Amino acid sequence: MKQISKILNIAALVLAGTLATGCVDQLNDPKQSQDGDKTVTLTTTIGLDASTKALTAAGVKTFAVGEQIAVFYKQEGGTTAKAVSVALTDADIRESGKKADFTVTLINPSAGGAVRYVYPAAMALDPTSADPANDNYTIATSNLTNSQDGTLATLAANFDLAVYDGTLTDGATLPASVTLQNRLAILELTVKNASGTSVNGDVTKLSVYDGTNYYLISRTPADESIYVALWPVSSEQTIAFCATDGTKNYRKSVTGKTLDRNNIYPVRLTTAESTGTALELVTGKTYTVQNGETLSGTLLGTTKIATAETKKNGEPITVTLDGVDINVSSSINAPGIYCQGNTDLVLVDGSVNYVTANYRGNAGIFIDQDRTLTISGAGTLTATGCGNGEYGGAGIGGNTHDTCGNIVITGGTITARGGKGSAGIGSGAYDRISKGSSKCGAITITGGNVTATGGQFGAGIGSAYVFFKMSDSTSASNDCGDITITGGTVTAKGGTKAAGIGCGYNSGRYNDYFRAGCGNITITSGVTSVTATKGSDSPYSIGEGATNGGNQFCGTITIGGTETGEISDSPYTYQP
Repeated sequence: MKQISKILNIAALVLAGTLATGCVDQLNDPKQSQDGDKTVTLTTTIGLDASTKALTAAGVKTFAVGEQIAVFYKQEGGTTAKAVSVALTDADIRESGKKADFTVTLINPSAGGAVRYVYPAAMALDPTSADPANDNYTIATSNLTNSQDGTLATLAANFDLAVYDGTLTDGATLPASVTLQNRLAILELTVKNASGTSVNGDVTKLSVYDGTNYYLISRTPADESIYVALWPVSSEQTIAFCATDGTKNYRKSVTGKTLDRNNIYPVRLTTAESTGTALELVTGKTYTVQNGETLSGTLLGTTKIATAETKKNGEPITVTLDGVDINVSSSINAPGIYCQGNTDLVLVDGSVNYVTANYRGNAGIFIDQDRTLTISGAGTLTATGCGNGEYGGAGIGGNTHDTCGNIVITGGTITARGGKGSAGIGSGAYDRISKGSSKCGAITITGGNVTATGGQFGAGIGSAYVFFKMSDSTSASNDCGDITITGGTVTAKGGTKAAGIGCGYNSGRYNDYFRAGCGNITITSGVTSVTATKGSDSPYSIGEGATNGGNQFCGTITIGGTETGEISDSPYTYQP
């Protein structure tokens, strides 16, 4: 096996500039060792650009004992390999740290093959790609986004990323001279409270989000600046900051700023303050919201949001929403909020809240079977079930193929949109599964301003789609409990072939095996108004949806104290 050991003399990598290339000091002739291996020693001199800016407080970025560089290179046979240099010693560092000799051993390098240097080595992944120049397979982006601690020392040692892309020589040696380019911008942050006083000495966590990349910094509180390395940002992007001291949250959004690589940007943020749990800073696979907790802010990571179990005495837990945007990642199989137990969601007066599921079949807000979700308060809530793929979830209610509990709305301005096949408020679709059912408990509205829109084939308020497929379906049902509206202003629109209030579309062909339905529908004179609009090709605005031969059933319909039967007028408005 051929081994080539090379010594690189590389100058300091710093933020502001590329490195100016010097001359080749020496190139030793290849030497044949006794065991047949070939070793080549190469010394390359690289000088610093005079305009280079530095990370260190002293104004100079210098190499330090223990630092390493990673080299990705093509081997004979076409595979990509990674070599990590020997850790620097005092003897390797010259000219006050502006130059250093890195020793790297390459195994069977391919003449003329691609090569990439990554500094520091801590930012290099193990190679899994045939292309050494591929950022996705060579640079440890997750380290950058999840492992920073806000200190200059840690950033300089582990995240001051610089890269060189080139080729091995015809003699399969490293290039005689190289220029490495820094890839990141650096923020030097001071977080101020509303009165303009720095709170850096109290901040324990900080998030930075540029619309694409999410950086989470956990730190030991200290008065000095908070340093964050990040990918360059264009002026078209908005950068959202959120910091916390464990009690207060500090938020600020900045627009119209360009952050170029190779630069340090002093940033002073005078922030808006809030209390409670900042969603920007939650971590882990699942975040479980406890009784009495208030949520605010934007969910940026890949964490699932769930409410705690019901109290031991059966009483619900209370969770307050104060301006949340929970937009669950499309890679996460979860509803926007999963209510595991009896849950009271309180909307803070004047707050605007969004809860959205993005993985197929999930509801915006899902309430577990035999549990009750109550929504109250004077804020605004928009809940949207996922509409990707062949089926979605309810805006508020059930996931596809899942049975959900009871839903009570007493106040707030509520907009609920179902994904394909699911109700706006009520059941999730039942699709392509043999011998099963998807149900929703009772739905009760006593106040508020409620707008519910079903996805394709789902009711605005009520049950959802039953899908028939000859090859794998033998029976299926989808229904909800009683629907009772005693107060507020309610607008409900069904999807194609579905009622505004009542039943979704049943595509099953056998009456005995495929069922879609709902319980009793009661609208009292205590409401301000109720408007129901049927979907195209649905027979009723209030009552049953269309069927392809399967069974549709609906309980007694009573409006203003009078039993009316199913209502075909569309839109139909009851305004006592």
